[in-house]
Amino acid sequence: VVITWKVMPFGYTYVVEQLTKALKDLGRKSLEIALLHWPGDVTNGKLRHGRPMPDCVSQVTHPETGVVMDNWQQCRLESYQALHHIQGEGYVRAVGVSNFALRHLHELEVAGFDPPAVHQTEVHPRYHDDAVVEHARQHGTQIQGYGCLGGRHTGARLLRDRVIENIAKQVGRSRAQVLLRFAVELGVVPMTAGSTEDHIDENMQIFDFNFTDIQREFLMSVAPEEMQRMYGPSPDQIL
Repeated sequence: VVITWKVMPFGYTYVVEQLTKALKDLGRKSLEIALLHWPGDVTNGKLRHGRPMPDCVSQVTHPETGVVMDNWQQCRLESYQALHHIQGEGYVRAVGVSNFALRHLHELEVAGFDPPAVHQTEVHPRYHDDAVVEHARQHGTQIQGYGCLGGRHTGARLLRDRVIENIAKQVGRSRAQVLLRFAVELGVVPMTAGSTEDHIDENMQIFDFNFTDIQREFLMSVAPEEMQRMYGPSPDQIL
């Protein structure tokens, strides 16, 4: 069993306190993976879930629009430093991030941090940040993809997609297997669940077939400007 713990970047002290609480609640002496859940919050406070704004957040004025925006950079760096401190103390084996944009990753590099061991991000044919995936490949970061099947809250839109359905018929596999194989071919470890043991077993049967070049081209055919996230806001909205 691999336990992955995620925490919002609300500052050094907050991260340490929450990890201490998590270990106590779980009855564990250590965890396998600890991640910063988001690079910060969007303007409407959606990701804070009612929590007050951390003191480490500053405000900046957008040079073009004149709009005052929250800057989470200091919070990110403090929080990531806390994860590394926790790792050094032996309480977690690996640290990483979740939902970071490419510029957030570069920010960590400039600050002198090693590349994240793990990066959780949304991955499916309708949304995949190829620059982030390539950055991970070059720096030895393992991408864990969530939302690979689209999620129930979308009305199973990906599983009803005609392109996915046609390719599934061509390769003799289920639509879910096509979507999971898509992630694997990007070098992504897909995270998914199954409502039954049969579904879980089916989800594992994705390593003995490949797509043709034409099938792969269709799966990769959504232009970057037409990508649609199904979970949360765009990381690029967070300073």
